[in-house]
Amino acid sequence: MKRLLHLDKLTWALLALMALMLFLLGYLLSIDRDIAGYTFYQEKIRAMRLLDKEFDNFLLQKIEAQNYEDINRKLVRFEKLLDYFEKQNLASEYGPRSLTLLHRIKKRYAAKRHAIERFKSDNAAALNSIHYLFDLRRTITEDRSLPQPILKRIDAIMFKLMQLIVGLHPSTASLEASLEAYRRAIAPSNHLYLHYFLKHSLNLMESFKQLTATSLKGRRIPLESAIQAFGKRIATVYEEKIATEKRIALLFFVLSFAMLVAIFFLNRRERRTYKRLQAFMYAVENSDNTIVMTDPQRNIVYVNELFEKTTGYSKEEAIGQNPRILKSGEQDESFYAEMNATLDAGKKWEGVFINKRKDGSLYYEKASIVPVYIDGELANYLAIKLDITEYVEQRNRLRLAATVFDNAQEMIMITDRNNRFVSVNPAFTTVTGYSEEEVKGQTPGILKSGRHDDAFYEKMWERIEKTGKWHGKIYNRIKSGEVIPGWLTISAVYDDKGEVLNYIGMITDLREIIDSQERAEYLAYHDIITGLPNRARFEEHLFHALEVAERNENALAVLFIDLDRFKVINDTLGHDIGDLLLKEVSNRIRAVLRKSDMLARIGGDEFVAVLETIRSAEDAAYVCEKILKNIAQPYRVGNNTLNVSASIGVALYPDNGTSLTELIKNADNAMYLAKSLGKNNFQFFMPELSRKMHRRLEIEQGLIHALENREFYLVLQPQYHLLYRSVEGAEALLRWKSESLGIVPPDEFIAVAEETGRINEIGRFVFEEACAILKRFDHEGLGLDTIAVNVSSKQFTQRDLPDIFHRIALTHGIEPGRITLEMTERYIMDTSSYDGTILARFRELGFRISVDDFGTGYSSMSYLKELPIDTIKIDKSFIQDIPEDSSDKEITKAIIALSHSLGYKTVAEGIENEAQERFLVESGCLIGQGYFFARPLPVEEFAGFLRRHAKASK
Repeated sequence: MKRLLHLDKLTWALLALMALMLFLLGYLLSIDRDIAGYTFYQEKIRAMRLLDKEFDNFLLQKIEAQNYEDINRKLVRFEKLLDYFEKQNLASEYGPRSLTLLHRIKKRYAAKRHAIERFKSDNAAALNSIHYLFDLRRTITEDRSLPQPILKRIDAIMFKLMQLIVGLHPSTASLEASLEAYRRAIAPSNHLYLHYFLKHSLNLMESFKQLTATSLKGRRIPLESAIQAFGKRIATVYEEKIATEKRIALLFFVLSFAMLVAIFFLNRRERRTYKRLQAFMYAVENSDNTIVMTDPQRNIVYVNELFEKTTGYSKEEAIGQNPRILKSGEQDESFYAEMNATLDAGKKWEGVFINKRKDGSLYYEKASIVPVYIDGELANYLAIKLDITEYVEQRNRLRLAATVFDNAQEMIMITDRNNRFVSVNPAFTTVTGYSEEEVKGQTPGILKSGRHDDAFYEKMWERIEKTGKWHGKIYNRIKSGEVIPGWLTISAVYDDKGEVLNYIGMITDLREIIDSQERAEYLAYHDIITGLPNRARFEEHLFHALEVAERNENALAVLFIDLDRFKVINDTLGHDIGDLLLKEVSNRIRAVLRKSDMLARIGGDEFVAVLETIRSAEDAAYVCEKILKNIAQPYRVGNNTLNVSASIGVALYPDNGTSLTELIKNADNAMYLAKSLGKNNFQFFMPELSRKMHRRLEIEQGLIHALENREFYLVLQPQYHLLYRSVEGAEALLRWKSESLGIVPPDEFIAVAEETGRINEIGRFVFEEACAILKRFDHEGLGLDTIAVNVSSKQFTQRDLPDIFHRIALTHGIEPGRITLEMTERYIMDTSSYDGTILARFRELGFRISVDDFGTGYSSMSYLKELPIDTIKIDKSFIQDIPEDSSDKEITKAIIALSHSLGYKTVAEGIENEAQERFLVESGCLIGQGYFFARPLPVEEFAGFLRRHAKASK
């Protein structure tokens, strides 16, 4: 137990993760069991619904000899399903409501079974009456004594009875009149068979009425709705439960992931700690400093190799001893008392020792001693000491030359043989900002600017080692961060043995000299007023950009920007105001461009921009639009408020040229085109592309406020029965009448709405309007049963789209089954591979799904049959050339036949003449839409259209 409590954090985290993963595995298995149980329940519910359909089919089979054993078996099977659900613990799993719904099913099933039993009895009686009447008729006809008129009446009655039974003549008035005439005709006769025939004919008619009533009553028992409600309750509770379980599982997953991340960072931290310890040990062993560690009693427990070399004592001789073995006696006891007091207080001590080696020689050591605490307790003292003997001696010698370099104008720095600063003069401190104390013990590396690579310094030191001298231009970074140029001369100072004692460096500040040179270079390539690159620098940059674009097969754009009416401002207010305005204009253009794009001023009020690595002309158009908008904002220059606009010409590489000259010339020509079209606009070198870009931008801007301004409206095109020419429904089509653009065709604005993301709010508007139209037509009694609404594939990015549409439909009091959602065939196919759940959800909520433009998406009918759809709409491209195009005729026939075989409703669109309509009827397609019947109509006109058709049908 004690060992367990001392486990490290990483081990604890791993154990916790294992426990969490095991719990998560068990929880996922329970979810899997719930899913399997729900699937089994739904299979049983579907079986109950199918059996209910079989019951209704049985009740439709009137006056037929039937095998009642089959229906009895289905009744028994239904009762077994009921019994199965009664034995389940539904209340605990799906709530008391599920039991209530199950009892409703039982009650309605009992009523339907009673109706079936009554139907069997009535059907048997009716069949017996029919057989008896046929036998009686045969007997009567064999009697030669009966007059022919009587026999003809009997045949007529039998014929009408058969018509009534098979449903060819649903009215019984004619039959009753015939029977009454027959009764009067045979009244004088005492022929029993004739009176029997009358009596049994009346009985058969009454039996048939009773049988029909029983059938209708049985089929009207809402067993199906009760089963649906029960299934929906099971599904709703299951979905809520699964959603909760998923959230819990996700929480466990997130916790597992968080723990995994924590383990990763704990492991990473331990590895870093281990590496740091290894690095520390390596650094200690190979340090240029003497390292000594003592215990709390100040007895040596560790020394590094340099200690042995410096002091002459071996590790074995030193360990266990007190550092006083190095005491020289050159420093009084107060020095050591102050050191010990600082260390006893738990503080760091720094100072210089004059120590004595084992051989008795003296040496200087700069020391830093730190108390080491572990878990709040003093564990060790760590001393890091540097042998500064040579440094002290050199300092003494250099002090003699201090007067010489203290007053020098050049920066002078003196380093030891290890290239560590010994001294610097006041000029060095003034220029670099580093004090002498800050640089002592440091190397000149603190001045490294990063502008010279390692090879530069290697060559420099190679030269110094060979000749003892080096000079050259160098860039140094001073304390403020500024990089300054200087001329550095380094000389080595040797002792009598030829060993290096010091290095003396002298730096001359070159800033003033270089500034004047760089200023001249800057003016050669930049505009004085705006600070932008000038024409020379622009052409140089564009030439290089074209080389890169050609190599990488990228596109780029050249924008020629010319200010409108600038000359008036310049001549009226003066060049000073004009120059300030040019600066502000350049800033506004620069704010639009990317850092990688170039902007240059190449003339009085002419600017040129280079847009590198653009993807399309639309990118260039977007930038131009923003530049024009920025430039057009009012300017406050001095006491003046100025307004100015610009004209922009655009040339694209490689479409409008591949050379520098071509692109500039073509951009300039496009700019003059923009000027001629009224200014304050942009034009591409290709006029057609320019018009296209402007049109798209106008549509994009118009869409922003189109809904708010109520510019959208719906038109309706009827879908009709090709035989009876009755209206079966309508398709809602969106139209846009813009205040600024006029009528905009859907094929122009729908794509832009999809690209800009506005299709979601527009699609919702269309659906709400369609529901409102249905509600209005219901209120006016116009009898429009269904309406079809097109849904863009982009709308399916909304995962809750089915529920949104469902709420809208219910708000307007519209049954979802009256709304058909039309989606393109291509999207339906894509949906099958990644998001069929949305279509399934639509179907679950009661909506109907239609595949629009069928035949253009290359779908497979064998795959299509697996999708939750109801209707196939044959694309008008197959209809428009019928009957001339035999291939289209065969394709259309095949689509109709396959659709019927799969149980789909077929609708043909684009019917424009009688021949097309006749061909579709002959091929089995009875629903269509097109100009031959009616064009798309505004809502009011469509209402009048419905009224006229209603009157015509009467």
